[in-house]
Amino acid sequence: MLRKSVVVLSIILWGLTAQIDPAAAEQPAASESQASAASIEISVADTLSGIAARIRLDESVSIQQVMLAIQATNPNAFIGGNINRMRSDVVLQAPSLQEIKSIDAELAFYEVARQNREVSGIQLDRRIAELENQLALRLDEANRIRLEREGMDSRLMVLETEIGAVQEVLRLRDQQLAQLQGSVAEIARLAEQEAVLAAAETGGA
Repeated sequence: MLRKSVVVLSIILWGLTAQIDPAAAEQPAASESQASAASIEISVADTLSGIAARIRLDESVSIQQVMLAIQATNPNAFIGGNINRMRSDVVLQAPSLQEIKSIDAELAFYEVARQNREVSGIQLDRRIAELENQLALRLDEANRIRLEREGMDSRLMVLETEIGAVQEVLRLRDQQLAQLQGSVAEIARLAEQEAVLAAAETGGA
């Protein structure tokens, strides 16, 4: 009786095993290995982290892993190979879950941080260059103003010298005029004395 029951149980298990579709059993693995054909249209306002958060369907992977997987799947979409310099004129291809999981989570965290520091350094260098350019322009403007002021000071000194010369001429002319006026007064006084003497001599005669 026991032997008969074992045979029946074996037949039942064999039947259940035969009903299982081998392709269906392998489906989860296939879904992970199958590359996603989904396209991601982006705009100027999009960021890679935002896109990564949008397409991440499995919380077993980090945002950083998704970001680097997108970068690896679309290398031409990132200027200078930096995740922060994503082009807005391309259509991204979404990576598969297997491609995302193939990237180590810890390494992804440090790589994203490194690329962030890299672009921060580029922005800092650009800002320094802009400030240096502004400084050079201001120095040029300051030199121009200084040269103009020096030119004006030089012209002012020439004018002051000319004014001093004119004033000296006027002073000499005033002096000459005063001397002339003194001479005229002296001549008039002498003429008056001569007239008085002449009148006296005439009257005495």
